[in-house]
Amino acid sequence: VTGTSQVSLSYALEDALQSSYRIIGTKSGKHITGTGFLVERPSIAGKPRRTVLVTAAHVLDEITENKARLVLRVSDKDFDGATVRKELPFTIRSDLRKYYFKHSELDIAAIAVSPPPGNFLPFIPLDQVLDGSPSSKRLVRLGREIWVASYPIGFEGNSQGHAIMRRGTIASIPSILFETKK
Repeated sequence: VTGTSQVSLSYALEDALQSSYRIIGTKSGKHITGTGFLVERPSIAGKPRRTVLVTAAHVLDEITENKARLVLRVSDKDFDGATVRKELPFTIRSDLRKYYFKHSELDIAAIAVSPPPGNFLPFIPLDQVLDGSPSSKRLVRLGREIWVASYPIGFEGNSQGHAIMRRGTIASIPSILFETKK
């Protein structure tokens, strides 16, 4: 990465790994798993701060149960403050009403979650989430090296529920670089 030291890259990768969480649900008795990250939306116009889980829309669409679970890592006072894996159930729909919002064209969904107070939950600041701005478009380019925190085939990186960091290269021209005309 141009202009980035190996040390600062390591810190950035650790932050991304700490901010990634596993989503678990079921479809016809089969486990569905996905990866999401938490964003803290600041309070605006009298509305309180919200914790928002962002994931691929297909993950929540495939879960047929009304509830899913979010794997959290929390500091547990019963274990001398050690970080332990905990699952937080959250409601994604009530019969036919979805509680999550999907982008109209992209495979992205967001849902408000209510983690218990006092837990160790790193968030991604809202201003660090890529959007369609010119600066975002400069970051997403053909040939650019990328790192992705995920749970391949449902595996967790350790007993605390961390994701597995994978590395790759953007191998085709991303559609984010082009305006879509309707």
